[in-house]
Amino acid sequence: MLPLALAATEGIPMSENETPTNPTTPEINEVFDLWIELLRSSSHVKPRLDAKRTTLIKRAVRDYGAETCKDAVRGCSVSEFHLGKNPRGKVYTDIELILRDSRHIEQFATAWHEHLESDGQATSAAREGDAW
Repeated sequence: MLPLALAATEGIPMSENETPTNPTTPEINEVFDLWIELLRSSSHVKPRLDAKRTTLIKRAVRDYGAETCKDAVRGCSVSEFHLGKNPRGKVYTDIELILRDSRHIEQFATAWHEHLESDGQATSAAREGDAW
């Protein structure tokens, strides 16, 4: 289990109410549903929340909290490389990849926060340009 202090040092904020605990079914469903919404909505076959995916999401939510896991999903959704803009043209958006281990969860959650920061800077710059 990742201590709360360590999560913060990795650049992945965890709110006070996000202390790792036993995940609830709604938390597991929230992470899974967000993944479908952001990364599988155009799939011809709707993904199922089977036992393997449930176990994977449950472990990730237990260790990082639901919000950090959702941030990891969001981080993958803004990664051009993972969306297929890579030398092979292959899409890498499986929930099994995003929540595979600590390194992947942290990498994708950090990507989401960096995206928010860069998007905020771009928005601020655009607003400043409008003032002229």
